[in-house]
Amino acid sequence: MYARTIFVTLALAAAILAVPALRRRLASDEAKVRWRIADAIADFNAGNTRAADVLAHGFIDETSGMSRDDLRAAIAFAAFHRRGPGGRFGYRLESDEPIVEVDGDTARANLRLRLLDARREPGALVWECAVEGELRRGDDGWQCTRARHTTLAGERPR
Repeated sequence: MYARTIFVTLALAAAILAVPALRRRLASDEAKVRWRIADAIADFNAGNTRAADVLAHGFIDETSGMSRDDLRAAIAFAAFHRRGPGGRFGYRLESDEPIVEVDGDTARANLRLRLLDARREPGALVWECAVEGELRRGDDGWQCTRARHTTLAGERPR
């Protein structure tokens, strides 16, 4: 009886852990692109330079000329020098739901991004832009290979 209880408990735990992995594996490509963008935003909001991993090696923003390495360096600088209350990362990035169109191993994503100064309450708008990006599926998952943006409000931090 004891062995059966342990077996059932382990089987239940394995099923609970397998469901999210299975869900991600069976999800549509559109969902995977949206999740990749959401993960990058979450990493940015944590002050984690992993946010730049959504950009392909060799990426250069067509509007600003910013590279993947430039973004990584900017996040690291802000993480050390732009702290908010309680030592948290001083900026917060918000997005609307991306519009994603997938065609085989390529995708287009359009979204609005709002960069907020988290050091002020409730978070003052620093910059808002509309982004058009092109992504490609590769060994590292979906990565942005090209992007351009249009400023809608405020100014891009320098």
